[in-house]
Amino acid sequence: MGIAVYNFFLVPLDIVASMVLVWYLVAWQALIGASFFLLVVAYGSFAAHKGGKVRHQSAAVTDKRLEIMKEIITGIRVVKMYAWEWNFTDLVAQIRRLVYQFGHNRTSSLLSKLSTGTGPRWQTPK
Repeated sequence: MGIAVYNFFLVPLDIVASMVLVWYLVAWQALIGASFFLLVVAYGSFAAHKGGKVRHQSAAVTDKRLEIMKEIITGIRVVKMYAWEWNFTDLVAQIRRLVYQFGHNRTSSLLSKLSTGTGPRWQTPK
């Protein structure tokens, strides 16, 4: 544990030393590459954070739907006996619409694709 903490504090010094060395070898183009790299890292972190929030909200809605489905299945005899199928059908349909909105939200799918690096792929003809 001690070595890991020691190395953690040396990381900024290592980055600065690497940048100085690359500046000496490559010149000003090194700053362009390093700034692009930092920009990509920052964007990936931002997209992953936002995607995590969306997944958390989606999981909450899915948990609610699963809880209602469990209650329906547990009490299916009572539901059938009193002919409450339509009431529960509407309730499940509402919750499925919410799950669908989270699962097929363009923002959430775009964030997850961009944060993991799996963007749109072009298929080549065979």
